[in-house]
Amino acid sequence: GTPDCGSSFLHAAAAAAAAGGNVTFTACEPSWSRDGDRCPYGSSLWLPFASFTLPAEASVATVIACLYSALPFVAVLVNIALAAVRRRPREVCWLLFTASGACTNVILKMIVRQPRPASCLTSCGMPSGHSSWAIGILVFIPLWDLASRVPLAEEPPSREARRRFLAALVALLLPVPWSRVVLGDHSEQQVFIGALVGVLSAIAWLVCLGPCCEAFLSKVLRSALNGSTRLPSTAGGGSSAARVPVLDRSLLGPASVELSGPKTPGIGSPTGGGGSASAAAMA
Repeated sequence: GTPDCGSSFLHAAAAAAAAGGNVTFTACEPSWSRDGDRCPYGSSLWLPFASFTLPAEASVATVIACLYSALPFVAVLVNIALAAVRRRPREVCWLLFTASGACTNVILKMIVRQPRPASCLTSCGMPSGHSSWAIGILVFIPLWDLASRVPLAEEPPSREARRRFLAALVALLLPVPWSRVVLGDHSEQQVFIGALVGVLSAIAWLVCLGPCCEAFLSKVLRSALNGSTRLPSTAGGGSSAARVPVLDRSLLGPASVELSGPKTPGIGSPTGGGGSASAAAMA
């Protein structure tokens, strides 16, 4: 009979949580892996968000394809560094977009269960996670300023700067689906479906998920920053207490004698002006 989609989804989610997303189904496992043999295409390299096949015979195309296949891992590290330094909802939303896309692709792979064409990876290949991430980022990042509801503190970049940034994104991300086909990790169909999933994910984040997530993170970060900028209490008297400036009386010179206390007007005044005025008043 036809398997229940709900139970398949739950089993896939449970398996992904148990194995960290690196799950192999019997329907996707290649014959050489089931027989306990080595991969005839080379070896596999596992990186977070960026597993790929290292071909047995290297060429210029395969070397370039390996570099592009490792790009999601490098991009996630850069994204984490930007989020830690800038502490803005903007970069955190980019990171959450990548994480949610990876979870979506893992679940879809477990449901569809289509093997890879000629890969040393034993997991399922439909849809391509690399292609979904690359095309999704290519749509999501340039259009994020239009969907964002939190204004930037600095001035927005100029039109020329935006064009250069978009050209850099195209040069970095557009060849990623090609690299997956060159390494044999995905077929053209898997890459196409992955790109379509990435576009749909980007639209969902731009329309709904992104602005809602950014608004929530903005409140959380604002409250956290306000709490961290409060002055420490001086009640404990510890080293962290705020210091109070103390005036050194020795710096005032001889005139500091007059600070010892109030004097009676007209009595012992060196100038005599005060005493004459008091005597005239008393008379």
